[in-house]
Amino acid sequence: MYATAVSQNVCERENAKYCREGPLDQFQVSVVINGESVTAIRDTACQLNLIVNPRFVRDGDYTGQYVSCRGAFDSRDTQHYVPLAEVAFCAPALKCPYPERLTAAVLDIQGADCLIGNALFVENHI
Repeated sequence: MYATAVSQNVCERENAKYCREGPLDQFQVSVVINGESVTAIRDTACQLNLIVNPRFVRDGDYTGQYVSCRGAFDSRDTQHYVPLAEVAFCAPALKCPYPERLTAAVLDIQGADCLIGNALFVENHI
């Protein structure tokens, strides 16, 4: 049974309704973060690879490191020190059908559970 589960991608293994084989549209992508289904938004202005909502991050996922960043509408003097975490990330539409551990910034962004920065999208999307 274990070998069978390993040979299938996460969508088949979990019989997940949330997984789609293609992007929802040009800027929305179905992803799985630490086993939770979310719709991620592709943020082409984001210089970080991945930003996830803290509710998808477990205490043991935090690395103890921080990244300095600024929001699109923040002044030049504004800096946010955002914690980093290692999360299990899966996105079949980005050719990532199996969970992979990725470092993500952890930030509660209103209206978004996950932002995919341009670099991560470009690296994984055909």
